[in-house]
Amino acid sequence: MIFPRFRLHALALLGILSTGFVSFAGEEKLSGSDRRWLEREVAAFITTEEIEIFRELGSKKDRQRFKELFWLRRDPDLMTPKNEFREEYKRRVKYANRYFTQRGGVRGFTTDMGKVYLLLGFPASREEQQREMGGSEVFADTGLVSQTDTSSGALPEFDGADLASSIQAAVGTTLTRTWIYEPDPQVGLLEGLVIEFELQRGFGMRYRQPEEVAVDFERVKQSYVVHPGIDYARDSLGRLVELPLKFDPRSPAKKALREMMETRISRTDIEFETEMTYFRSPEGSYIPVRFEIDPERLSWDDSTAEVTIFGVIETMDGRPLRRFEEPAKLARTDDGPAVFDLPVQLPPGSYSFKLGILDDESGRVGTRRVPVFVRRFNEGKLDMSSVLLYTESRQVDEPPGRPGHSFQFGQVRFTPARGTTYRPTDTMGILFFVYGFGLNLNGQPDLTCDYTLLKDEEKFTDVLAQPLQAGPTQAAARLEFTMEDFRPGRYQVEIKVTDRVTNAVLTNHVEFSLEPELYPVWEYTELLDRYREGGFVEAAEALSRVSRESLERAAGDYRKGSLSLEELKAAALLHTEVAFRTRVEVLFHLESARDYLNRIEEDSLRKILLRQWYLAISSLLRGSMQSWGALHLIDSALDIFPDDLEILMAVGAVYETAGWMGVPRKLDRAEELYHRILATHPENLEVHLRMGRVMQLRGNGKEAVRELNWSLEQSTDPEIRFVAHMLLGDSCNQLGRLSEAIQSYRAAVEIAPNCQAAAVALSHALHRAGDRAGSREVINHFLNQEVNPPGVSDRWMRYLFGGQELLDSAMRETRKEFLR
Repeated sequence: MIFPRFRLHALALLGILSTGFVSFAGEEKLSGSDRRWLEREVAAFITTEEIEIFRELGSKKDRQRFKELFWLRRDPDLMTPKNEFREEYKRRVKYANRYFTQRGGVRGFTTDMGKVYLLLGFPASREEQQREMGGSEVFADTGLVSQTDTSSGALPEFDGADLASSIQAAVGTTLTRTWIYEPDPQVGLLEGLVIEFELQRGFGMRYRQPEEVAVDFERVKQSYVVHPGIDYARDSLGRLVELPLKFDPRSPAKKALREMMETRISRTDIEFETEMTYFRSPEGSYIPVRFEIDPERLSWDDSTAEVTIFGVIETMDGRPLRRFEEPAKLARTDDGPAVFDLPVQLPPGSYSFKLGILDDESGRVGTRRVPVFVRRFNEGKLDMSSVLLYTESRQVDEPPGRPGHSFQFGQVRFTPARGTTYRPTDTMGILFFVYGFGLNLNGQPDLTCDYTLLKDEEKFTDVLAQPLQAGPTQAAARLEFTMEDFRPGRYQVEIKVTDRVTNAVLTNHVEFSLEPELYPVWEYTELLDRYREGGFVEAAEALSRVSRESLERAAGDYRKGSLSLEELKAAALLHTEVAFRTRVEVLFHLESARDYLNRIEEDSLRKILLRQWYLAISSLLRGSMQSWGALHLIDSALDIFPDDLEILMAVGAVYETAGWMGVPRKLDRAEELYHRILATHPENLEVHLRMGRVMQLRGNGKEAVRELNWSLEQSTDPEIRFVAHMLLGDSCNQLGRLSEAIQSYRAAVEIAPNCQAAAVALSHALHRAGDRAGSREVINHFLNQEVNPPGVSDRWMRYLFGGQELLDSAMRETRKEFLR
């Protein structure tokens, strides 16, 4: 490929990247060190605008602040302790000083050739030429120019330009060198660049500056500014203002994110959930990430809380793609979480989002890891975005795609619904986009959309087919209706899009529910009766759809009456069932259940029921971990049953699982409880097994191996031996004893050949040991095994979490105890 060449001839006395060719009125303000910094140290990178700002600054403090901001503007990753751009700059300076330094004390990085190298790096190719200037002899090779291949990253140049100049004068030749750079839009080289240097006696390799090349270099300089938001803002007195925290490498949010990435431990001082919505974009998908934040742990000033939303998006192999830190003001609502949304664009693939919320006032932090799969939208085939449920839409005169306003398309901003539960006074809106449709002979799309509303799975009404607003590549569909004529219950909207050009049909559906404005106590009582009659699932799902505020009022009214023992037990069971089945408002429902049980007057019966209940919710928390805040509930079990072996084991297992999931300091609590058991029951195999796991999770591999080997020596129970072998394999892996790890995993596979976790662990260990064939053989053998029966969890997962069958069993036992 031939690139346009801008020839730079060797008549200039000042370099193209030098800052000394312009005189400013404020120039006399600069000290010697400031002048050297401006005209030598950063001459290759500083933009014209930055030169003007620096020379206008009137104080030493501001100029020092400017220098800090200069490097921060170019730091590609503010999360890391080092500035990668500055490190690369130092490396290039070192190289330039080695190969471009001239006699007479002219450092290589200040020469014309050195400055070009600092800014653009190695050229894609180079040319050299010598021509006679009047002498009779032409030297094809002076021995001063190395022809070393540049592909390895080395580009040796002159070891002394003055010496070369003397030889040139003696032999009557002139030496020129041409550096050729290919197009690179990322750094502003749109058409490539050719720079010609010529050796001048006393000045080394020099070049000249055509105006068009000056524009190219300025564009390259600006491309290195990766944080334009660090903009040298000044106050009314002309002084630099403080750097916003989002750009400060020492900000509390960056510290919390670094801690999460280094330790892999999530913090739970602030609980939050996330929801992703997917729309097609040129990059793949436009994804508004919606944060729903527990308001109880935020610091409110009237109805506003100031927080920082931060995080990193990584590929599944841990490569960071984007880091963000956004200040946000949250508004408090009468009920429900505080919300914020953040716009993200990603190509198709699997990602790991590490997300966090920082309360600016208190310093409390919540972090969590969220796996995200971005699907590929079909090309040339009818396809649809996510369906957005919203409560309000309005015209705005602001640019779309900003944090806090991610659900804006064109000039219309939408307010997403909070969940799928509505009240009679609400308006419900549906928005989605359609892609991949055909065009008729006139180049126009022909799309219609049919909606059918169903209530409790029976047709409620139809909406007439409506044409879609369509452009050449995308169509938008919107439907709005008020809920005032709807009766409380569960609804479904079936969506059918028809492309009349290609006859392709696309269907989708969304579900929502309508509850009374205030949930009446009589309906709450009816649900309790329905539960007592055996409608466990139906009653629990119905109660889960009632908003917390409305339910609190109804339950409060219900408790004002004189409740019988049967009513207290049924109410406690129903709220526990909601926590088990739907994972909605887990802490609220469990606290409600405990409140009902504590109202039982007979002391012995209350303790019997509470004991069974605590054992049941221990299984729930191990199996779901949906509400970290609910962990404190089980501590009250230890107050009531301090010496109960089964309670101690159950609570210890919950803390063990929480520690494994990254909740801080929970492994300490688990170890404390297991020691308490071993003090009175030193031969308890299950506790030794769990103690071994705690040691392994804490990184104490040698102690873990001792505990696990003791369990294997004492037990013939295949369940205990299977778990011990799995944990022993992990511990030996941790200690670097790969052959012992393989032996342990192999023993686990022999006990449970259809356990996927055991097969994968053995295969991975064999692969690490270099036995590729053995690794493949293990996987192939596993694939030929019978899978677990439906409803039976993997044996290893059953140990870690309890498994769904344990949850079901715990709930059955609790019902039996409560309802007999």
